[in-house]
Amino acid sequence: MNNKLLLAILGTILVGGLIFGIYTVSNSSTSTDTTQQSTQSAADNAPATSSSPSATPASIATSELAKNTGKNGADCWVAVNGTVYDVTGNNEWVNGSHTPSNGQAQCGRDESSSIGSSPHGSSVLSSLPVVGSLAN
Repeated sequence: MNNKLLLAILGTILVGGLIFGIYTVSNSSTSTDTTQQSTQSAADNAPATSSSPSATPASIATSELAKNTGKNGADCWVAVNGTVYDVTGNNEWVNGSHTPSNGQAQCGRDESSSIGSSPHGSSVLSSLPVVGSLAN
């Protein structure tokens, strides 16, 4: 192979690699910007209530808890020991009833007294989203 042809091939490879590198860095930057925008959008759309330690828990009135029965499209909230949890979409809660308890536990209520008699007790609570604190 002659030197001119070899230099042309190497030049093409180098230019192609340079273009690919610039394209990759450019898209990486765009991807990061998109991720940051998505993260910011998610934060902007987050409900005012939060389970983060630095946030002050929302005060949930008993009447507000009672509206979240898990029926007719309503969220499913339960209170236990002063904390209101969101069990919406949990497979154990169907149409406002806790199926393993044969419906004895219901959404929209304070279930502090009944959770102690359940096989799992309060151990499942740490995996549930916190809505806020039940107002007295």
